[in-house]
Formats: sequence, C-alpha cells, structure tokens
Amino acid sequence: MSIASEWVLTAAHCLFFEGEESLPSAVVVGREDFTIDDQGNYNVPEDGERVEVADVEIYPFFDLDRYNTWDGFIMDDEGTTELPPRSLGYADIALIKLASPVQSVTDFAILPTSYRVPVGATSTVFGWGLLAEDGPFADQLNFVNLPIVSNFTCSRAFGAPGLITFDLICAGPEEGGQDACGGDSGGPLVVVSEGRPEVVGIVNTGRGCARPGLYGVYTRVFPFIRWIDSVIEGEDTAARTEFSVEELSRTFSTR
Repeated sequence: MSIASEWVLTAAHCLFFEGEESLPSAVVVGREDFTIDDQGNYNVPEDGERVEVADVEIYPFFDLDRYNTWDGFIMDDEGTTELPPRSLGYADIALIKLASPVQSVTDFAILPTSYRVPVGATSTVFGWGLLAEDGPFADQLNFVNLPIVSNFTCSRAFGAPGLITFDLICAGPEEGGQDACGGDSGGPLVVVSEGRPEVVGIVNTGRGCARPGLYGVYTRVFPFIRWIDSVIEGEDTAARTEFSVEELSRTFSTR
C-alpha cells in the first residue's frame, strides 16, 4: 500500500522466495482490476501506472528463519509442527522505495496514531488474493469487514498461549466465513478511528482461510511508526537499527 509518493508499505516475508531475498522490479498503482492467465500470472492493464523500484528497507531485526518457524506452526493443518520458541516479536514489515513519485495516487494510506485497537472494532482488509481456500485468485480488488480479536483469544485459538506477540493483531469472526487468504499478504487492514481510516495491520498469515474458530493474523503497524518515519525521513542505517524487537516489546507491552 502507498504511504507516501515514493514509499510502499508491505510485509517483509513478501520480499523473499525460497529463502532468498527476491526484490520486485516495479509496482503498479492506480488499478483495481487485473486479468490472470492460465498460469496464474497477473497481466496489468496498459493504463495502470507502473513505477520502478529503487530499493527496499526490511526491518533490521526481521529474521526469516524465526518467522518461518512461527508461520509453519500457524499454518499446520495436522498439528505435527512443534511449538516455536517463545519470541518477543516477529517484525514482519518492510518498505519499498520507488524510483520516482507516483502520479495517479494522491490519497495515501494513513498510519495509526495509537497502539490500542478496540476488541470488536470493525476492520476492513483489502487484497487480490484467493477468493476461497481452494479457490481462484481475484481479478478485482476485494475487501471484507472483520471484527478485531484480542491477542489472548487469537493465541488460544491456535492452541499456544503467547503465540500472538505485541507486534501482531488478529481479526475475523469466530464462526469463520470471512478472512484474508493466500495472495493477500502485504495488504492493509484498516480501522476507522475518529473519522480517519488508519492502516493498523498488514496481512501476515493464518491457518487456511476463513475457518471457524480461527482468525487471520496481521503485523501490527503502530510499534514500527518510529522506524517507518526514520526511513522515509532519510536517517542513516546506524540510527535506524536502534529499534530492536526487544525495545519495542518493552515499550508496547500490554501486560
């Protein structure tokens, strides 16, 4: 999602393929529809604005192996994956720097002003992912409204107290039927706060899609606001690496 004329916010895990960093060459903005060929490749309409990617900034303390261990437990249908080691957080967040400012978008995503998102608040998730767990990919931008769920309830749903850390947020109805799905990763979870549509989360993971008794898991954006601001404002790398997961956990602990 565009958060400034030259910056896109996404999930860090979206920038890896088979364990290796895999950077996008360009992004397309200003379109809500695509066509998809038989191989599942997206074909962008000619009037979509294509902007080359100049660089990416992955949160300095994102650890792909640690993330994959946790994500594997979340996604495991069979219940055979060992519970991951306790972690203070997963920091699944990244920024994409564009080579030039976008021209077709003037209203950029609004970042949250508070850590707190009320349980039960209505959120909206957007994406072009699968329309069902075993379904086709969407060719139109889709959205669905979901209630925010507490981290405690979400952890318990996956059978692992403490699994959902301070830098995560969950959403979805207990009865299932509505959720983000495969291919939606990196997309926004939006909550209206005092009339402002704020991006409180980034699509992260889940077990299947829209299953009863389970919830979608999202990166919580607010703990990373200082880092986002520092990157966009151009502080040097040494200054940016001060925002460790441990420091964030102490700052935003909800205990």
